Amino acid sequence: ISVSFIFLLFSSFTDSPLDPCANSKPANQTLHGLINTLPVQRLIVTSPSLNAAASYEIVLLVVSAIYEREERAEIRRLWADKEQSEMLNKSRVIFLVGRGSAVMEEARDHEDILQVDVDETYRNMVYKIESGFRWVREKVKSRFVAKIDSDTVVHIDRLFEQLQRVEKESSGDWLACFKFVHAPPIRDECSPWFISSSDYSLDSFSSYCGGPGYVMRRSAFEKIVDTMKDHKVRGFVSDQAVVEVEDAFFTAVVAADTVNLVCLQDVIVERY
Repeated sequence: ISVSFIFLLFSSFTDSPLDPCANSKPANQTLHGLINTLPVQRLIVTSPSLNAAASYEIVLLVVSAIYEREERAEIRRLWADKEQSEMLNKSRVIFLVGRGSAVMEEARDHEDILQVDVDETYRNMVYKIESGFRWVREKVKSRFVAKIDSDTVVHIDRLFEQLQRVEKESSGDWLACFKFVHAPPIRDECSPWFISSSDYSLDSFSSYCGGPGYVMRRSAFEKIVDTMKDHKVRGFVSDQAVVEVEDAFFTAVVAADTVNLVCLQDVIVERY
């Protein structure tokens, strides 16, 4: 597919490396709008081959960076090795990366790379995940969807056991994670997790998912993807619709009026 238009368009949205507090810039509502309105294939550089009829128990979208080749290889050797997990025969691990040419050979060799047309910066992570979520929403059938950080170990079999238990005990749509309640947004402009009062004016989030990952039942995932473009909460002023801290945006802002957050323990852990 031709992606030159999107390359040119998205390249204007990168953070300047000369600005020590580039995080102080307002969230990029224009890029957020484009990612949520363009056809999905316009956002994708390369994607895994899929059996259109396949339906998985869990799709695990591992948020990686173009330069983290060794980390991806380690994940494939360890917790994403089918010999280490019975559930991997019923699940799919997909690595989400941003723009760059260094991944093409790896993508051909492993068929587990989803590359989106977004620059690899920390503040762009929310836009990268939005693009990945839209692709999974449209292209992959599954019972559950997980977003996982690349510096993380997942015990997939135990995770599935917990998800089945949550499914039985919870009513409605849910998102499972390590849950924080009434955590304040970070106002330090030099922090990578900075959220300005113009982007989010409340003093705290009612609840959100911290830590290395979170998992959703499919219906909750679809609600989040379908509402993330225009979702507003009372904490927003003006026309703000996104904050550039991905866990806060997806699990506190979009999920706040959409799904229930439930606790998940000891199955998704940081390696470092």
